[in-house]
Amino acid sequence: MDFSFTEQQIAFRDTLKNFLKDQSTTSSIRSLWNDSSRFKQSRWDGLKDLGVIGSLIGEEEGGLGLSDIDFVLMAEEAGYAALPEPLVDVGWITASLLNELTNNSKENWKAKLANGDLIALTGHELNKFLVNAHLADTFFLQSGDGLHMLSKEDLMLNERESLDPSLRLFSFDWKPKDSQRLVHRSESVDIWQKILNIGALSIAAQQLGLARRIIDLSVEYVKTREQFGVKIGSFQAIKHLLANVQVQIEFTKPVVYRAAYSIAHSLPGRYRDVSHAKMASSRASRLAAKNSIQVHGAMGYTWESDLQIFMKRIWVLDILWGNHSWHQNRLEEEILNTGSALGLGQTFV
Repeated sequence: MDFSFTEQQIAFRDTLKNFLKDQSTTSSIRSLWNDSSRFKQSRWDGLKDLGVIGSLIGEEEGGLGLSDIDFVLMAEEAGYAALPEPLVDVGWITASLLNELTNNSKENWKAKLANGDLIALTGHELNKFLVNAHLADTFFLQSGDGLHMLSKEDLMLNERESLDPSLRLFSFDWKPKDSQRLVHRSESVDIWQKILNIGALSIAAQQLGLARRIIDLSVEYVKTREQFGVKIGSFQAIKHLLANVQVQIEFTKPVVYRAAYSIAHSLPGRYRDVSHAKMASSRASRLAAKNSIQVHGAMGYTWESDLQIFMKRIWVLDILWGNHSWHQNRLEEEILNTGSALGLGQTFV
């Protein structure tokens, strides 16, 4: 397998990266903490103008017709910037769900999403919370394996305290109705399996980006912080803490990109690859948070430190779309399955 990306994919990623560098600064993120919406309309409009929100929607419906391989890079950059707006939830997870449906022409959901006019969230039985549900117009939820479409009025949302001040978390209650069902249980099993994989991979990609950002912040800090008259970055213990994280990040990248390739091409090992990616990114990002706190010392625990923005995002995302134990169990089942295709011949094709 070729783990490299095309020039067009890299260029699109860099366009988003530069946009987020200017528009999703730590100061702008902090400014939203006192805003109940946790949402900046001008930033959302900018993402719409770039075509990122509707990038997975077909060109005939106003999108760009890109693939999961393209979006994994964008989700990584959204994580790097700790983007508060639900780009990944709407642009990757919900867009993928709509692409699986054949009966959405009446509502024209795809065109509305590509236009940035529809904020729709997708829930799964693995997730006890909906993130930023107050922003959504429409919800696609699972009952058994059935797929239902609900409006905000059909849900009872209960806000819960969130560790990350940029994200509002809601538990939710609802009663399925036949009039809200889009797809029957027997027909939606494969849809929910795909959405589960995309949801888990979206978390993995964001955590990879968050880990990269934390290391960058820590490297900048140790270049300027002095102790005993010398930069602390010259201390061997500091170098080891950061190097250990960087090694984990480099090992995680191909695992996450492999999972995106597996999903995009519906490979038989995609369940295994996604769970592997979720576990690897969780391990790398949590280690990044832990070691960076040590590198920053007491400063890393303070409200004034930007480090907290990215650490808290890591910890909140880690519980969504299957925790570590859930994916470990699924990975174990996949590996021990006698029909599982393993080995170098199956990885590098």
